[in-house]
Amino acid sequence: MAANRDGIDFPILISRYFYQEVLRPLKGLGRYLFFGVIGSLLFGMGLLFLSIGMLKGLQEVEVFANRLSWAPYLVTFFALIVMSLSVVKFSKGKPRDV
Repeated sequence: MAANRDGIDFPILISRYFYQEVLRPLKGLGRYLFFGVIGSLLFGMGLLFLSIGMLKGLQEVEVFANRLSWAPYLVTFFALIVMSLSVVKFSKGKPRDV
């Protein structure tokens, strides 16, 4: 650190303060957002694959063969709504003290 007659060089002090108070927290926020976005995308893909598997499994049941061929789609639609609402509900919850 360069010192002059006043003590600390002002531009060096400002640049260190800027790095400490602005850049370091922004790097942490970027990491937090990155993993949050990646996690939510993977979770959404998992729900999509789960619902497709449920639909294909329900289509194989003989009860839904002829006249009720639309029922697996309805069941899958309501299951997706329930899963989506539960995700929204749990994501808005306040953290609990353990």
